[in-house]
Amino acid sequence: MKFIYVLAVGAVIVFIVYFELHQKKEMKKKEKVVFFSLTAFAYGLAIMIIFFPEIYGPTQFISHLFEPLAFWLLQ
Repeated sequence: MKFIYVLAVGAVIVFIVYFELHQKKEMKKKEKVVFFSLTAFAYGLAIMIIFFPEIYGPTQFISHLFEPLAFWLLQ
């Protein structure tokens, strides 16, 4: 069942990449590298959350990361 979710997320990623590259034909090489790096990171994170749902998601991670700063600022 998880394999279907992985394929669905992969299909969404392919559509995003196709439409983004189709709209921005004059993208520079550095922009393409950054775009593909962020897309690959997001895909990897989505796969990790599918197979290990108990790990922190991006929002929970940022919240956990900045919790000490918020505690310090609110005192």
